[in-house]
Amino acid sequence: MSESAIPQSWPTYRLNAARTGTLAGGAPRAAGKVKWTFRSAIGLRSAPALVDGALLFGTLDGKFYALDAANGDALWSFSAGAPIWSAPAVTGGHVFFGADNGKVFALDRKSGATAWQFEAKREVRASPIVLGEAVFIGSCDHYFYALNRAGGLWWKFDAGHRIRSTATAAGNVLYFGTDGGQIHALDVATGRKKWSAAAAGPITACPLVEGGRVLVGSYDRDFHCFAAASGKRLWLFRTGLHISTAATSGAGRIYFTSTDASVYALDPQNGKLLWKFRTPWSAAASPVFAGGIVYVASYSGPLYALDAATGKEVFQGPSEATVFAEPVVTGEAIYMAPHGGNVFALGA
Repeated sequence: MSESAIPQSWPTYRLNAARTGTLAGGAPRAAGKVKWTFRSAIGLRSAPALVDGALLFGTLDGKFYALDAANGDALWSFSAGAPIWSAPAVTGGHVFFGADNGKVFALDRKSGATAWQFEAKREVRASPIVLGEAVFIGSCDHYFYALNRAGGLWWKFDAGHRIRSTATAAGNVLYFGTDGGQIHALDVATGRKKWSAAAAGPITACPLVEGGRVLVGSYDRDFHCFAAASGKRLWLFRTGLHISTAATSGAGRIYFTSTDASVYALDPQNGKLLWKFRTPWSAAASPVFAGGIVYVASYSGPLYALDAATGKEVFQGPSEATVFAEPVVTGEAIYMAPHGGNVFALGA
């Protein structure tokens, strides 16, 4: 793939509505140099978005920032009034995200001015998904909401438990998990439930849907594979501790992390283990696949770049504080948002 064809934007959590976390093109093969650093007042749990040269993210002190991705200078900031765990979605002229005060915000992405806000009854920690003229998002008030692009309610679904799992779209179906251990499949247009399946522990991770399969980890320590059409369990794989991160795919494999301090690569057909990479501490961020490399940020800070075929380490990025947010990977840089508050860009 030519350099110009490598995506230079990351408009939503896990890159796209399918939540693949997979880039078709390449990425920096060695990213040990810190190009710039931006210091926020407090830590981050929100994964950034990158659109038109602006890096956008929220912090636990309730601030939402837009930075110049080239140098880390602040373009604008907005106060949401409560901690922000929700990763933003950027489309058209707006950026959408939720906050712990139960509000879903739509801001002008150039200025940070409020376009509208919608108020749920409890924290909104999931990330929004924008499809056409609708914004979909789950809340800790047990409801999954469909909003129109003016912030009005279209429909809502009572999941019966807190929703911290970000939804994935495949065709006309939305898939998401709950703290009650269910995974639901809803019709996009009506919110009608197509099926539900269950794990033995909370599902806070975002599902990955591909090849007719729904793939997601749970706090029950298992990585689950369900049939996308019916919810029938196809296989599961047991890890050492709970799984709270989303999976990615590439080169015919599924990659995910567990709090047992491991990165796993499985065969999506049958769940067979292909390789396992151990990190010194828990790998708390979702992995990203680009150009034959799996990028994983660990609890202890380093960014690991692993060969997707073998699981062997290719390089490490600089050590930092705990990282919960996935890296944003482009052909020119890797952007990191650690819990310690130093947002930075890595380059070769």
